[in-house]
Amino acid sequence: MINQKYSFGDFLDQSFVDAPVEEFNNTTIKGSCFYQQYFIDSEIFPIGMTGVTFEDCNLDNVLIPAGNTIIGGCNNKVRIQNDGDDWVVDSNLNPIEPVNMKRRLAKGESIDPVSIPAQFIVNKVIEKSEFDAEFAGGNPSTSSWFKTTPTILSTETRKKVVTMPQTTFDAMKASGNSGRLKPGHADVTSKHRVAAADVVVEGDVDYHTVEGEGYLFKAKDGGMY
Repeated sequence: MINQKYSFGDFLDQSFVDAPVEEFNNTTIKGSCFYQQYFIDSEIFPIGMTGVTFEDCNLDNVLIPAGNTIIGGCNNKVRIQNDGDDWVVDSNLNPIEPVNMKRRLAKGESIDPVSIPAQFIVNKVIEKSEFDAEFAGGNPSTSSWFKTTPTILSTETRKKVVTMPQTTFDAMKASGNSGRLKPGHADVTSKHRVAAADVVVEGDVDYHTVEGEGYLFKAKDGGMY
């Protein structure tokens, strides 16, 4: 019996552990994507699911319980690597081959795992004030996507337009403290009103271009790599 509810659907990163198992048992699910992007061997189906035949489904990173059948499609372990691409990995998480082999070959990119960089390098532009806060004390904050404090490659000053409440703008002018705008900048002026209580101000902001080793993935539960 074809499972009308779960066939030919896009269920990327979704979980059905709380769904009634009767919605699955002894049915055939065709052409659906259940791919889990972040966690290998994800248990996404209800306990006790049995007799299900998955035909031509994307089941990558999904743990299929015993008593169910996979015909066609894929059920690989997949993990993003330091080159920014998804690779099929073995049980020890060692990369085997890129998921999108045709695209890499068409672009002349290597499909050999030895070509994967040893580190994932992040290069980005960040406001100086944000950099100082994120790496206070010389170490990245817990929310940082950098594993270590990145190297500052260059610094430049740019014009920036910021929307703020009128009261904040008035207090900033009175105190001489331009907040995120470059300290000492004297020409912070009201440009025009956006809303009843908002003004737009313009000032100079320092930006760093930084580079360093970063995380590929960080989960809310603390898992990261």
